[in-house]
Amino acid sequence: MKLSPFQLLHSRLIKIHVDENPVNPFHKEGVSVIRRPKDMFEIEQFAQIKLQSQDSKKSSAEDESNEKIYFAILGLRTTDDSVKQIPYSFEIVISGVIHAEPIEGKTDAENADSAAQYSYSLLYGQMRETLSNLTSRMKWGAFILPTVSFMDAKFPQKNDEIVRKAEQ
Repeated sequence: MKLSPFQLLHSRLIKIHVDENPVNPFHKEGVSVIRRPKDMFEIEQFAQIKLQSQDSKKSSAEDESNEKIYFAILGLRTTDDSVKQIPYSFEIVISGVIHAEPIEGKTDAENADSAAQYSYSLLYGQMRETLSNLTSRMKWGAFILPTVSFMDAKFPQKNDEIVRKAEQ
């Protein structure tokens, strides 16, 4: 087994608010309705990541890797339309500190994009578990967020550079 080049060092739940809907659209005449992921609701997403420090200091002179530490925030909340489709309305925000080792063969920009993708994925997994655990003690029972992919996420600085080049 090999360690991932991205390690979640610390995470913190910043905000969580969950309300039960008076009527659960997943229940019809006392029977629980299972929905396919494509039939699920839309959620609003807020995501931000920044480089916390350029390079971590190594005690060994032999190891000259360009490890980086990132700070990421991920927030999700239901929309007015989605509240009609699911048993709960919610808002949840979580932050994390991620240690990243560069992936061999990738550019700095590609490594930064990978850091964003894996950071959001790690934080989303925690959100999913937290929301499931909390709602399991509520009226309509556990609600599990759908599995999603953040593999199209880009590191914000890269996008800013593209905009600057386009303006020149």
